[in-house]
Amino acid sequence: MTKNPFTRVLTWLVVLIAFLIVMGTLAFDFALMLTFPHLARNFDPLNPVLALGPTVVILTVVLALTFSWLNKKITYLTKGIDQVAAGNFATHLDEQKGGPLSASYQNFNQMTDQLAKTATLRNDFINQFSHEFRTPIASIQGFADLMQERELPKKERQAYLALISKEAHRLTNLSTNVLTLTTLESQTILNNQPSFDLTEQVRQAVILLWPQLEEHKLNVNLTLAPATAFGNADLLNQVWVNLINNAIKFTPDGGHLTIKIERHDDQIAVSVNNDGPLISPTDQDHLFEKFYQANNRSNVGGLGLGLGLAIASRIIALHQGRITVVSNPADHTTFTVYLPSKGSAK
Repeated sequence: MTKNPFTRVLTWLVVLIAFLIVMGTLAFDFALMLTFPHLARNFDPLNPVLALGPTVVILTVVLALTFSWLNKKITYLTKGIDQVAAGNFATHLDEQKGGPLSASYQNFNQMTDQLAKTATLRNDFINQFSHEFRTPIASIQGFADLMQERELPKKERQAYLALISKEAHRLTNLSTNVLTLTTLESQTILNNQPSFDLTEQVRQAVILLWPQLEEHKLNVNLTLAPATAFGNADLLNQVWVNLINNAIKFTPDGGHLTIKIERHDDQIAVSVNNDGPLISPTDQDHLFEKFYQANNRSNVGGLGLGLGLAIASRIIALHQGRITVVSNPADHTTFTVYLPSKGSAK
């Protein structure tokens, strides 16, 4: 815990005052004895009355200088706070000039760094969010206008209706993901955690996405050990669908996809491996943050709002598990989910 800087300043002042009283008394006594040696025989060097005058003068001067110096430090900090309040999150204080407030300057700089990152993330999200919503809305409006303005052959009309339906479905998914993440972030525990067949659930997720697997001619290898999970089956199903869907999206046609379930002593590991583009170490560090998108994988498949992995990570955390990612030339890209092999309520 960081020591309160004002406590430190007060300690300095108390020590300084005590030091000045002692030194002022001794200095005055010494000067008086040199000036009036005939008084030395009957002089009490610790007489507070004689020492009080010069001590007060010296103390007043030193305290005035000290408070003036300290006031500059506080004023500097106050100006920085005013700039942040005005929305300037790039404000930084020189920690070398902080003196007893150096810890506060350091905390201030850490705060502005976090605020700047949050502001950048918020602005990026607003831009991306508005773009993601405008695109399908514009498509729906455009095709609807075309259908109203002129007579269309049945085949062309059906194609337009299919596109309108597809874009409407996309809007629904975007809205659902935002609401889902908001709900999960406000949730801290799972009240009911029944057991269910995890192996069958993962198998069903693969079947659900099988048309996409066939469309991209992916080679799928399943190694699913029998496993029972405890928790919310609907939420965990979102995780498997998301991870497998991402693997399909980022794997070139004709690539390979491997899905495994392995049982360990106290946990179950579910992994999804694909040989698509690798994820950079920098992206790996932020991949599970909401709204974050790995730009080096944007050449394969379309990017959404960067909510899927954030949702998956939150669901897994609610189940007392964890998710990891490994991406290198030897192992390709593997997402692994670790879940407790027993329910949290024993």
